[in-house]
Amino acid sequence: MVQVDMSTDAWVKKQCPIIMVYAPSTTGKTTLAATLFDDDAYWPVLYIDADEGTSTIAKFTNNKKLCDYRSKSERPAGDTVFKWFGSTLKEARTSHHKAIIVEGLTRFRDNEASDWLIDHPDDAEGMSLQRAYIKPSVLSGALYGAMSKIQDVRKRAGTGVPIFGSLNAKLYKRMVKGAPPIEYYIPNLSDNLIENLMGRSDIFAELKRNAGMPTQLMTTFSKHNKFRKARNPAVAKMINDMRDPNLPDLLDKWARVEQEQTEATAKWAADDDDPQTDNSDNEKTDDTT
Repeated sequence: MVQVDMSTDAWVKKQCPIIMVYAPSTTGKTTLAATLFDDDAYWPVLYIDADEGTSTIAKFTNNKKLCDYRSKSERPAGDTVFKWFGSTLKEARTSHHKAIIVEGLTRFRDNEASDWLIDHPDDAEGMSLQRAYIKPSVLSGALYGAMSKIQDVRKRAGTGVPIFGSLNAKLYKRMVKGAPPIEYYIPNLSDNLIENLMGRSDIFAELKRNAGMPTQLMTTFSKHNKFRKARNPAVAKMINDMRDPNLPDLLDKWARVEQEQTEATAKWAADDDDPQTDNSDNEKTDDTT
């Protein structure tokens, strides 16, 4: 067997994986993010919080050894949330952090739209309400691009880190003729923004938790929910089989799956180049005259 050096650390530095998870409030997105603090290989974590909903994990975010916590409420005077968000993401391209968590990508868009409506109190219905989301959507797309830039820069430098982002979700009802509507959750964003962010992610998963059951990350595309993704089927199956997932374990298993795929590909290439395995008809000779 051809052996490829692909420990989790080496794999993360090479891949700089982007993981996006969406779910309604209280499902456990922040708790899942906090599992990165369980492994000192990911310390310090850069925690970019535009949502300010981390009180449940304050024991981690207040520990400077574990976490470099950045909150929008503590941004420099005069900076807009967008400027603060963008400059923090830019810093993360070359910073010393070993993991990055981004909270509040959906809340940012909603807050920006709310600010627009406050400035336009007589323009808050119908098409006017839709106009309130035009600029916030453009700004959100720019932030998604900034996250991709972190991945690009770090992959080229061999300093990749896991990038985890959480998204709030909304209940979507799909009407079916002659039957009750089909209900499921999707990210609380426009379809265009969801597809933009999903295209930049290596994993785009729904976090599900039913009463009395373990949590589960769903990455498999379904006919009722197209907003799920894993970058290859083996990784999708691995993730879907996990119960009460934690991020260090997920990264270990993900690295192992892709290591096995890399080794299989390398072995196949070595066998293909070995002349002793070539049994083509060209080696046969015809002795008849």
